[in-house]
Amino acid sequence: MPTQEERLIVLEGVMKTSIQDNSHNITILQGVVGSQGQDIKKIFVRLDSIDVRLHIIDVRLDGMDRRMDGLERRMEGLERRMEGLEKHMEGVEVCLGELENRMDGLDSRMGELENRMDGLDSRMGELENSVAVIGQDVSQIKHALGDSTNLLAEILARLPVTA
Repeated sequence: MPTQEERLIVLEGVMKTSIQDNSHNITILQGVVGSQGQDIKKIFVRLDSIDVRLHIIDVRLDGMDRRMDGLERRMEGLERRMEGLEKHMEGVEVCLGELENRMDGLDSRMGELENRMDGLDSRMGELENSVAVIGQDVSQIKHALGDSTNLLAEILARLPVTA
């Protein structure tokens, strides 16, 4: 069994090794903590940059919200105008329906007029024939009157002249 002094020497050796290991580990840990500190500083710098960008995005989104509100108001105005136009178009459709009915009436009246014109055409043909016949009759009467005039002139020429 080892003596107390031997045990103390072994314990001092173990402690010295343990202290050196701890010192080495602390040095490594300090390096890691220092590196992490720098990384944390970089993260804070990036966070500040992100905050600035987010602020810019917020400003842009606010502008877009205002634009969207303006567009919504314009759309509401356009919708009201469209509703007015739809009502107007309904009135126009009613007027067109009435006009179509009137045009149908005119079409039927035009058909009647065409039929009457066809009748007038045939009557005009008959009238033309009658006028032609009357013209012939007038020519015959004229010829007969010419003959009668000549006959009367001969008769007058034969009559004694009394004075």
